[in-house]
Amino acid sequence: MISKKTKTFKFVITERFCFTLIEIMVCIALLALIGGLLTYKGKSLINRSQEITEISNLKKTIDLAKTLSLSYHTDVELDLIETTSGIHLEMKSDEEAVKKTLELFNHKTFSHLKKLETNQEEPSNQIHLVFSSTGWTFPDQEIKILGKRLQ
Repeated sequence: MISKKTKTFKFVITERFCFTLIEIMVCIALLALIGGLLTYKGKSLINRSQEITEISNLKKTIDLAKTLSLSYHTDVELDLIETTSGIHLEMKSDEEAVKKTLELFNHKTFSHLKKLETNQEEPSNQIHLVFSSTGWTFPDQEIKILGKRLQ
């Protein structure tokens, strides 16, 4: 017959290990340094994300103006004005049904977008666009914000 032998292990702690005050302070300092670096990098990432979101929202608003002009067979005027607080957007139309829709998107300021660029020779802090009911855009110009083409 085979007998089973059980083994028991005893762990004996002969010394207690404790962290010294200097070791704890070094760990806290390293964590603070890493947190500071992440905060610095995270801030620029958040700002860039907000800029991309506002560019996307501005593109959607321009597309909305084009769609409204084609749908209601009316002219829609769009003004992009460069201000100190960002780029301000104003839309106007003569059609009553379009005016009600434009009230939702009118007088909007994109605070993270600062500089308007066009392919015109003379720089301007205001761009006036007219989307006609036939699908034409006047004046026909390229608009860039932060190097990204809007139209």
